[in-house]
Amino acid sequence: MQCHQVSGRTGAESPSGFAEIANLSSTTPLSLKVFLRSNHNRMPNLIISESDTDDLIAFILSLKK
Repeated sequence: MQCHQVSGRTGAESPSGFAEIANLSSTTPLSLKVFLRSNHNRMPNLIISESDTDDLIAFILSLKK
């Protein structure tokens, strides 16, 4: 998948989109969970496991400045 590819193992090259999302005042763990579990017009409907969803939310929130 090319849409949100993360390079490297340190997280130093994380996608700017995730950092922008992390820094929105409306971004919370719950808002991210709802977003990740909702259908989107321009994205494939992926089924992400509960633990992977939690990990992705933690990663996105770790980018908050």
